[in-house]
Amino acid sequence: MAVKRFYRKVFKKSNILLVGNLFEEVGDVLEVTLSRIGLWPMDARTQYRNKAICFSGNFKISFPDTEVWDKTVDEQDFWPKDGDILQVYNNRFLVEAQEPMSCHYCIVPAYATQMVDAETIDLAIGQTRTLDQGKAVFVYGSDFSIDGQNFTENQIVVCENNASTLTAGTSTCRVVEFKVV
Repeated sequence: MAVKRFYRKVFKKSNILLVGNLFEEVGDVLEVTLSRIGLWPMDARTQYRNKAICFSGNFKISFPDTEVWDKTVDEQDFWPKDGDILQVYNNRFLVEAQEPMSCHYCIVPAYATQMVDAETIDLAIGQTRTLDQGKAVFVYGSDFSIDGQNFTENQIVVCENNASTLTAGTSTCRVVEFKVV
């Protein structure tokens, strides 16, 4: 059983660090320690500094040595969401794969004074959306195009230098956008 970090890239213009991990087997666990960051609301609106998204598969998130309940995160879902109450002062949590070959990404802002904002949008067949510069975008669907290039499986786009245009083809698309604010 192994968890492999297969992607780590800093997008300087967007102030985003994107880290991807592949969980090969059910039960693979990644222990996450957030040094000097913590996982608690940044303000009274309970917004969080970092976000994580399940790109494929299914995960259980647990918080050892706390009273916080375990959380299940399915494909296309991100966490924590604004309004979640997660007071995890020990800076540690576990991500456990519930399906083989599950993929998990963390979206981290470049500076401690920033946080990641997220929005989920569902596109109808044929609908377009501008993907603004400075965003990391996760697109889920089986038929869509980005700037005219066709795709038949989920994609990740970071609009570092310019905006892009997403068009849903013969099926609907779910778009999850992350922006550092």
